[in-house]
Amino acid sequence: MVLVLAQVVLLLSFTLTGSITQPTLWSQVEASGDDGDWRNRTIDPALWVDGPELEGSPMDEPRLGDPVIIINVSYVPGHLQSRVEGEIVIELFEEWAPITVTNMVEHIEIDLYDGIFFHRVIDDFVTQGGDPECTTLGIYPSTNLACGSGGTGETIPIEFNENLSHVDGAMGMARGQELDSADSQWYIAETEAHNLDEENSSSGGYATFGVVRDGMRHVRLIALTPTSDDPTGLPFLQNPASTAGRPVYEVHIDSISMLGVVGENSSLDQDNLNGSMNQVSAAYGVAFLLVVVMGFVVFFVVMAMVSTAIVRHHRGQEIIQMNAANLGKSFFKYGMFWPVFAILFSFGVYTTFTAEDYFENLFICMGYIVGVIICIIAWVIHLNTTTGVQLSVSLTTPKGGTEPPQ
Repeated sequence: MVLVLAQVVLLLSFTLTGSITQPTLWSQVEASGDDGDWRNRTIDPALWVDGPELEGSPMDEPRLGDPVIIINVSYVPGHLQSRVEGEIVIELFEEWAPITVTNMVEHIEIDLYDGIFFHRVIDDFVTQGGDPECTTLGIYPSTNLACGSGGTGETIPIEFNENLSHVDGAMGMARGQELDSADSQWYIAETEAHNLDEENSSSGGYATFGVVRDGMRHVRLIALTPTSDDPTGLPFLQNPASTAGRPVYEVHIDSISMLGVVGENSSLDQDNLNGSMNQVSAAYGVAFLLVVVMGFVVFFVVMAMVSTAIVRHHRGQEIIQMNAANLGKSFFKYGMFWPVFAILFSFGVYTTFTAEDYFENLFICMGYIVGVIICIIAWVIHLNTTTGVQLSVSLTTPKGGTEPPQ
């Protein structure tokens, strides 16, 4: 009982530690609603660490004063995986696409996109959303019949600019067959898609007006989520005919807000940022090692107590004096399941600290507890049997090692 309680207390501490949500880069730059004051909030480009692949485009460099938006999403990366929450930060190129950017900002300020879902996901291409008709009715995927073809009814002319193209992470406007038919729907390119540029498209091309600056990993994970025409969600089993896949699990847009405008670079350059991140990683490594050592010490002490209890049980009323050295010798001699425990413990701690979802942490810890309990039961049975046999032999064999007289 003591053993189980010790393990439960220890593992609950891991669960609580692992479930703490790490502060996001934007925890200090809260968009206090779409209050119209967002132009007075500046965003430091040095904070952007998870961007797309660069290719030497004019879109690579942030432009001072450009609007910055933040998309709060939640999604399920694959089957049997927990829901993930994330933030995607996008810079809008107001100088190069003023009409399109104004259209997007106006829709954000009236909360048009809050609560809808991404209705079209194609791996290694684009992820499309922005249709106000695409809301869940009851249980997903139940939705409005107009989902995928809806909008506000107000279209804008297409805007091309020599500085804008479909680079990795580009944000573009969806449209119908007519060039000037873009409304509220938009998409994010999960990889470069220059076949959609004006000069490469047989249908006239599509207009881009922004690019992901942070949170690109969420775009890539959403692109891999299982869809109606590519249900595996595996990159090496892509369906070449997947052109309009509806995600199997809702890719929910919790909200889109105006975060602020691009500000000046701070003294926090990329080298310093990488150094800071390395220091944080080192600190987590030390904490991880201390937790592992603490777990081994607790496990050693508890199992030593179990060893003593088993030996005393087999010897009846005889009192055994077992010092620390004897306890350690007994434990390592009979602890054939020590390596198994070490593997379970390390894996449990690692996955608990790296999981992003509280219930995922809890599920991992419960599975770990069950595994450790099974390991302990097997170890106790082994020690109990071995000790019983050894004591039986010691009670029938003289100290000199000779056989007893017949």
